[in-house]
Amino acid sequence: KNTFFDCGYDCYNIDRLICCDDATALQVAGNLVPGFDNAIIIVNDSEYGGSGGTTSVISREVNSMKVLAHEFGHTFGDLADEYEDPYPGWVFDDVYPNVSPKLTNWDLLKWAQWVESGTPVPTPDSAKTTDLAPVGAFEGACYQATGLYRPVFNCLMRNVGAHMCSVCSEALVLAFYKSVEPIDEYSPTSLSVSGAVGDTLDFSVTAVSPAPDTVAVAWFMNGTKLVDSFGEALSLPVECLDPGANEVQATAYDTTDKVRLDPTNLMKKTVTWTVTRTDGGAAVDCANIVDTDTDTGVDADADSDSDGDTDSDSDSDSDADSDSDGDSDSDGDSDSDSDSDADSDSDGDSDSDGDSDNDAGNDTGSATESDGGTDGGNRKDSSACGCSTALGARDMSLFLLFSIL
Repeated sequence: KNTFFDCGYDCYNIDRLICCDDATALQVAGNLVPGFDNAIIIVNDSEYGGSGGTTSVISREVNSMKVLAHEFGHTFGDLADEYEDPYPGWVFDDVYPNVSPKLTNWDLLKWAQWVESGTPVPTPDSAKTTDLAPVGAFEGACYQATGLYRPVFNCLMRNVGAHMCSVCSEALVLAFYKSVEPIDEYSPTSLSVSGAVGDTLDFSVTAVSPAPDTVAVAWFMNGTKLVDSFGEALSLPVECLDPGANEVQATAYDTTDKVRLDPTNLMKKTVTWTVTRTDGGAAVDCANIVDTDTDTGVDADADSDSDGDTDSDSDSDSDADSDSDGDSDSDGDSDSDSDSDADSDSDGDSDSDGDSDNDAGNDTGSATESDGGTDGGNRKDSSACGCSTALGARDMSLFLLFSIL
């Protein structure tokens, strides 16, 4: 079709793959929204299709938001397709966080932090308990049936009827923190501050607020942790400081359980002020602002983690498991079985087929097929790789470009 963004199906002879003129799209987005982060092109056609690359492209078919989550996974999270349908001319490049070639030492698997003890690696299909569990190394990914491995049996990057797996979710959270730091603003903006006895110095930071808000702030004075009940603000009497130069630090860090490995500390940001006490008096006892516990976290409770509660797990509640749902299991929901519904799988419905609908098929469509669609056939997603679903973050802008066919 002769359209402004030159969008068309059958790109690379793949019938549902839509390619557009990315350069024109980016130019328009830049002219209208300077400083935009990502452009999404919505093609005005009801036929299923899309792609993920320099831009994310979707059509306006009924499942377009699920398709967008998949395609944006490519664009924003550098995630690869996890299905096996051939992509003509594709040459694998080992740069994706969710696909691995065969390894001689599986302990070096990119997502080893998500593989629980006892999970066989490589992982046979027979080992799967749900689409998303266990995390292992299932063969077949990125347009190849053999030789390449994916983290779970069936993720959104494999089938648009599925959910995003923990490995892909981790990659997306880290992708956001490549664009957005945990601290947006801080005050004073000058990192050199001075005062004398009788003065009270006010410090504050504005941290990002993901949903749910898992970002915490801790304060330090000359390397000693202060009680963190001050949140994003600290009022410090100068008499608490030693004469001369002192350091006051604020550290914001994301405690989300969606990330188990942050090798470059993208999710932590520290602001350090040099504070000079100009009078010659001695420091007084300021025990009311000093954290007196002996843990190694950046909170003020009595345990050894950084979640802000009184147990020793890695979540933000006070139960005996490792999630933050308030019950006594470790599935992340609010009941005491292994999922959030009334059966024994983790699909969120009331049957036991392992998907998220109420039919008898192992998919999420309204028919009883197992391809994840709603047509009763067996068509798989054929969108392109190489080119993720995202979480909201402050100062992230999206620009939608429309192509009328």
